Parts: sequence; structure tokens; C-alpha cells
Amino acid sequence: MTRRANGEGSVSERKDGRREGAAYVLLADGTYARRRVYGRTRQEASRRLTEIVSRSQGGLPADATEWTVERFLTYWLDQVVKPTRKPKTYEGYELVARVHLIPALGRKRLHRLTAADVRLFVKRVESAKPPPSTRLVQQVHAVLRNALQAAVREELIGRNVASLVQVASPSYDVNRGLTVAQARSCSPFPGTIGCTRCTCWRSTSGFVAGSCSGCSGATSTSTPDWSRSGPRCSGSAASCEP
Repeated sequence: MTRRANGEGSVSERKDGRREGAAYVLLADGTYARRRVYGRTRQEASRRLTEIVSRSQGGLPADATEWTVERFLTYWLDQVVKPTRKPKTYEGYELVARVHLIPALGRKRLHRLTAADVRLFVKRVESAKPPPSTRLVQQVHAVLRNALQAAVREELIGRNVASLVQVASPSYDVNRGLTVAQARSCSPFPGTIGCTRCTCWRSTSGFVAGSCSGCSGATSTSTPDWSRSGPRCSGSAASCEP
């Protein structure tokens, strides 16, 4: 039988036949206290004892092993998110936690949550009926990632496993404005604020009204100040230089 080294704790046999491991480990307040683990065999008790000693040596307090995902999410929402973030942000996070995170992951021990658990959870969200949007899957993953990052900062876990899992990002159509050919066929829009030159420039660049630094929103009868930084335009779409 291999004897455990000094500082690694000890394993002994109980009267009921089980094995008991005990060692001094780090607590959340920085002190050390004796903690016990149990197993049906000496090997099982020794493995569990090695786990808590290893976490203690890595700076992870033993009390952190009592946190479940649900317990930490509740704490994080009430004590971290609610006092520091906008109400709408809190409401969105709370909804994601209540509907998605807690039902699927709430009972798991926080320190035992793995990247594989998160990846499987994301796959289940993606395969739900009706299929969720890519944006929703991204939001659910982001809330979990933010929560676990807070747990890392509070030294309850050693790393953020959600950050190891990648999810697809939603794609959006971006308005690039009119092409030169389309702009040639357009006359200045009635009631448009600004000069003919910046109307031409906006139509080809996609900029909104009022963003022309040449006329600064002047009326079409005003003389634009092209000495300022901004577009250079001869008045025709064909020769616009954004």
C-alpha cells in the first residue's frame, strides 16, 4: 500500500467498511481547515482526497465545492448584475437563466462543470423545437460565459469553461448605399437637407443626412464649405469622391 506524502492527507477505514480521506485545505477566508471525503474503496477515497488537495494547492477554496450552477446564477444575478447593470440587462439575463440555464445545468456542481457539458447544452438549445435563432443561442451562451467569468473573479472556479466553447455568430445585412449607376439615375430627393453635392455623396457612400462635413446640414441654396474635412464632389454621381 502506497503511503501518501506529507501534506496530501490520509485515508483510513471506517467502522461501516467505507474509506475516509481527510486533509487540511484552503477556505474562502484564507484559513485552513480539515475536510473529509468518503469512498467505498481506498482508491475511490484517495482519488477524491487528491482532487480537493489539488484544488486547494491551486488556490481554489474548499467551500467553493458546495456551489451549484443554480445557486451561483441566483447569487450573481441578485448581488452582481442587478446592482451594477441597467434594469433591461438584468431582466434579459434573468430570463435566460430561468428559462435556459437553470433547468439544464442548475443541479450541476459549479466546479465540476466542463466544456463538454457546455457544448452539449448549446447543442440541445440549437436543436430545440421550434428552432431558436442564432442570436438567441449566442445570447444564452453569452450569459453563461459572463456568469462563469464572475465565478472565476470570485475564485470559486479555476477557469471559465464556457469561453472554450464557440457558437455561431448571427449575420446581418448591411446597407451599403446606392451604386454609382443607381445614383446617376436619381435626382436630389425633395426636402433633403444639404446641398446637391453631399446628396450625391451620401447616396453613393451610405452616409445619412447631416453627416456631410462640407455643408454641415445647410440647405440646398447654401454654399458648402469644402475647405473643411469631408467629401469632394463635382456635383455628379459619376465623379463623387467619398
